[in-house]
Amino acid sequence: PVLKKLIGKIMSAWYPSLALKNKVDPNIVCGNPDVVRAYMNDPLNHGLVSARWFSDYLQQIERLKKEAASIRVPVAIWHGEKDELVAPWVGKQLHEGLQCSGKQFHTVENALHEILFEQNWQSLAGDMKVWLEQY
Repeated sequence: PVLKKLIGKIMSAWYPSLALKNKVDPNIVCGNPDVVRAYMNDPLNHGLVSARWFSDYLQQIERLKKEAASIRVPVAIWHGEKDELVAPWVGKQLHEGLQCSGKQFHTVENALHEILFEQNWQSLAGDMKVWLEQY
């Protein structure tokens, strides 16, 4: 939301270490219940986002959109079809903005955000390996 972005920018300048809950539902991170359980029990997963991180994150997203056409190295994007943290259209939009040769976009069926922690990760990792070996 625009208001959240504005507040994040102001707080980043005024109180950058201010940390707020990110409110990410662990069940939308991955479809593998073992991974979700580990995510929820990870003591390093504190669920907080600082104002500075949030502001810088948004700034870098905008930078990437603007500079996508200047990227010259091959880029492949694998995006979970059911990702609710970053909607698949976001990856597709980035892909369309790339002008590099060798660019690819892959939708990973039935996958959420953490595609390499889904049940079919080995097949997916194999596909990634094949792509990487081309370049």
